Amino acid sequence: MKRIIVSLILFSAVLFLAGCLTTLHPIFRGKDLVTDTRLIGNWEKAKDKTKVVYRRPDANEINNLSQALQKEAAKIYMLDEKDGQGNLKSTNYAFMVKLGKYYYMDYYPAGKKERQSSDHFFASHYIPMHSIYRIQFKNNNSFNVQRLDGGYLEKLIKNKQIRIKHEVMEDGGVFITAPTQELQQYLIKYSEVPEAYSDNDSYAKVN
Repeated sequence: MKRIIVSLILFSAVLFLAGCLTTLHPIFRGKDLVTDTRLIGNWEKAKDKTKVVYRRPDANEINNLSQALQKEAAKIYMLDEKDGQGNLKSTNYAFMVKLGKYYYMDYYPAGKKERQSSDHFFASHYIPMHSIYRIQFKNNNSFNVQRLDGGYLEKLIKNKQIRIKHEVMEDGGVFITAPTQELQQYLIKYSEVPEAYSDNDSYAKVN
């Protein structure tokens, strides 16, 4: 029963974040958060011309966070993704942290309370997941984002090459339940392993 429930919880996240490293817990604590003023603004992905906006959260978005994170409001970003017509597709909290010599982004869905209240099944079975990326600024007007490969970590676990807290789901997939400290140790240890990363997307600032 436990694994069935976990599978239901992850259904939406798996569809949206297939292949990305997603975790139950964040890769940061409040004190770990850092900022970079270059991130604020409008950006376009070179690969498919996707438009994204990094901005500061408004009061309502801050109030939806835990009290501990509300104290770190000045270090929190929002990521709005838009379609080709400029319509909003999704909004996520974006948390930046430096681990070792690299900067990472932890994206977390900005849940719509009105949707949850109107859909009891959704509210009962959906838990937002953290999706992890590495970010590197090339200059003030461009940066690269590398997706952490969830499949690589799953392979390490199945081959018993790493010990990290997880659950195995009914379909054989792996649900990462490791706490923040373990996640940080993993990111630092495998930061120089190319196989631990998949896509490398470039973004350029636009007006």
